[in-house]
Amino acid sequence: MLLYDPENHLVGLVEQFRVGALDDNQGPWQYEVVAGMVEPGEMPIDVAHRELQEEAGLAVEKLISMCDYLVSAGGTDEKMHMFCGLVDLRDKQGVFGLESENEDILLHVWSYHEAQQALIDGVFNSAAVTIGLLWLQQHHKNL
Repeated sequence: MLLYDPENHLVGLVEQFRVGALDDNQGPWQYEVVAGMVEPGEMPIDVAHRELQEEAGLAVEKLISMCDYLVSAGGTDEKMHMFCGLVDLRDKQGVFGLESENEDILLHVWSYHEAQQALIDGVFNSAAVTIGLLWLQQHHKNL
């Protein structure tokens, strides 16, 4: 879920350590959308609400479906269900995550223009962040 504050034109992204990115040029700390795994019997929208609380300490004001896509259909059936969560992001930066899962998740709040410039500058290397920010370019004026 990409977090967006339409009143204050703010974007929220989380930063997490990812072992698979140890050798990445940008290092193993990755900017990401709020995300989690869908467990058997769960709906993606329920996961979005749960993960928003766990990873950012927030409750969503409105949840908008962006798209669903196969992450890498050549090798897996993993599907990403993308949402835009409308939330108040003023003064919401901080460290979150579940201690029981050894999570250290840093919520960053960017101005809309800073986030879009970071996308242009190649700061983000996550497909979900890229898709979310491109979607936001098209829709932010109507949110």
